[in-house]
Amino acid sequence: MTTYTTAQVRNLTLQHLGVLPSGETPNAADAELAEAAIETVHAQLDGLNLLNWPCCAVPSWAVFPVSFLAANELTDAFGSSAEQMTRIQAKAAAGLIEIRQQTTVSNSGTTPAVYY
Repeated sequence: MTTYTTAQVRNLTLQHLGVLPSGETPNAADAELAEAAIETVHAQLDGLNLLNWPCCAVPSWAVFPVSFLAANELTDAFGSSAEQMTRIQAKAAAGLIEIRQQTTVSNSGTTPAVYY
């Protein structure tokens, strides 16, 4: 499974906010804010028991949900417009749903086997 590093998620988060052009490197202050937001999202997901990966190895299916959740944490810090905030909030909400679907084990319709 392909995974993304914190730096890759950080850059994507800053791109969602319109702060970092594609292929560029963020300045130290922006990088620090974005990495702190990613760590916050990681801790929140862990608190909800929705986490099954380390912060430094985000699975490819989760990279957009995590980066939009982190961007949502930073909209005020980067002075996002109302339109941009609305777009990021919607993508973050959809991302949380995706993470819940991917990490929640369903046993609906099944009966656990009991061995004696």
